[in-house]
Amino acid sequence: MPDLSQWQPRKWPISQPFHCPDISTGKVQVWRVNLDCTETVKTKLYSYLSADERDRAARFKFDHHRHHFIAARGFLRLILATSLNQPPASLMIEYGDRGKPFLSTPPQNSKFNPQPSTLPLRPTPPLHFNVSHSDGVALYAISRDRPVGIDIEAIRTVSSITDLAQRFFFAEEAAVIQNLQPPQQEIAFFRGWTRKEAYLKATGDGLSGLETIPVALLTPISAQTHTQMTIGDNWWLTDIALEDDLMGAIAIGIEPSPPSQGSHPAHEIPPPLQFFHLIPV
Repeated sequence: MPDLSQWQPRKWPISQPFHCPDISTGKVQVWRVNLDCTETVKTKLYSYLSADERDRAARFKFDHHRHHFIAARGFLRLILATSLNQPPASLMIEYGDRGKPFLSTPPQNSKFNPQPSTLPLRPTPPLHFNVSHSDGVALYAISRDRPVGIDIEAIRTVSSITDLAQRFFFAEEAAVIQNLQPPQQEIAFFRGWTRKEAYLKATGDGLSGLETIPVALLTPISAQTHTQMTIGDNWWLTDIALEDDLMGAIAIGIEPSPPSQGSHPAHEIPPPLQFFHLIPV
């Protein structure tokens, strides 16, 4: 069983404002929430959504998909808004050409937000974030000064897993997966998938480049044990400790340090990660 002690519980009495720790420059926060919530919580979260998000929610065919979407988006707005001292419904979330979300909050008292907020706007650097959810659990990565990407997947049986590996992984990676037996086969596949997807979500390149990103498949890496991977000179990658039936990974942008000797820059020390479990009560 993975060590889940890194997750600090943060309770949210929904009748009161939510308080989350300040996101310091140079640090990255990872939040997790369970998306199966009560009707009272769901109603509160729905009130935070934009008109576009409500339209998207209405288009889901199945209730549980709609409920998870509402919860995932509502919790995202709650965490971001609290970090910025802004009302959750006032945030403008937009998307890049390949689907990466970014925050474009209008100035207070603008035509988008005519009512003055009672909360002071913090003079902060841009807020980077990313979100993923699977099997009723959502993960959020947030940083003041670093691009981030995050992914979570439920480890499950996939009938065409070797075909998928051949399509989306390097030939050497696909061969590793083909030579394994269940359940190690599924574990290796989703370990590789989440690492690749977290990186591509951080860069904003989308999933079209899964087969171009080499990652290790058999070796766990963890911020707790100070093990991680670097991709090129600009990205740091590590797994996220979750229950045995879930796999998660996060990619974080780094800046190479100036070379002290020789011509090759040294990699920046990985940023501190803080892990929080948001629990509505």
